[in-house]
Amino acid sequence: MAAATDTRKAFDTAVLRKRLLQSVWVGRVRRLWRDRRGISAVELGLTAAFILPPLGSVFDLGMAFSQQIKMQQAVQAGAQYASMNVWNSSSSPNAITSAVTSALPAALQSIVTVYGDTTHSAPYEACYCPTGTSGNYLQSVDNLSSCGATTCSDGETSGYYVTVAARLDYTPIAPFSFVFMNNPQTLTASSVVRVQ
Repeated sequence: MAAATDTRKAFDTAVLRKRLLQSVWVGRVRRLWRDRRGISAVELGLTAAFILPPLGSVFDLGMAFSQQIKMQQAVQAGAQYASMNVWNSSSSPNAITSAVTSALPAALQSIVTVYGDTTHSAPYEACYCPTGTSGNYLQSVDNLSSCGATTCSDGETSGYYVTVAARLDYTPIAPFSFVFMNNPQTLTASSVVRVQ
């Protein structure tokens, strides 16, 4: 009988320990559930997952617009250079490209491609008449050797124009920017100026 009593006491002791541990853990969990300290950090962690991706995309859009503006200003600097210097078919394209590159911030100088248009790989001179219509503002009329011989529809004679353009492949930083732009997004800028 003594052995049965000892077994019973050991069983009761084990049950009591188990119940005591359960009540301790249940009490701790209840206290933790009622505790409000640190709730702001938890809320921030939950909402940041929804706030940060759109902010990253807005940052990318802003960076793309900023680079587009810088590129447009640099292309206009190249067009200004062309309007202030006599065109020389052998050296002017390189000089204009250099003027565009010099007007760019250092971070963009090596990644911007300066060209003329879709058919010319460098800034170029051509003979045009202004059309005065939206979409296609200039109409090619003469070759360079006879430029100025044609009277345009507005009564002016045809003139020499220089076209300068630049292209940059902008790669978004934020992974969710694909909603607003391609990866990479091609940014372009162009300027046409009458030089004579």
